[in-house]
Amino acid sequence: MLTFHHVSAQKLAAKATPKLSERATVLEGRCAVIVRPDNRKIALMKKQGSEEDYNTVVADNQYYMGISLYFLDSVKVRQIEKPAHGVIIFKSSTGHYFTVSLTPFDWGIILFNGRAKPIEADVTDIESSYRAYMKK
Repeated sequence: MLTFHHVSAQKLAAKATPKLSERATVLEGRCAVIVRPDNRKIALMKKQGSEEDYNTVVADNQYYMGISLYFLDSVKVRQIEKPAHGVIIFKSSTGHYFTVSLTPFDWGIILFNGRAKPIEADVTDIESSYRAYMKK
């Protein structure tokens, strides 16, 4: 589930200097953000269950992310890799900003069509997620 905040261009412009962490990235236009766990998250996941559970989770995610990346390559959408922490900001063609926290993710793909609020893609069916959202 995505956690995001919608901020209008006027509100953002009204602030002299928006307070963005060094991890914040502002993206415009159609893209897919590929989110993967950083070392801290990997260590936490290893502590939360057995080694077998961890290995299963990793294998499943690598499988579905691999299929998803292959599809995204085939449709030639711009891909941005980000670790699963911090925030990312999407700027729409109408000047609206959407801030998405990456912290809740372990693995995932966020799609942005450049107009509507970004969505978290279903990596088990990336093609359907992509086609339904990107044509909006």
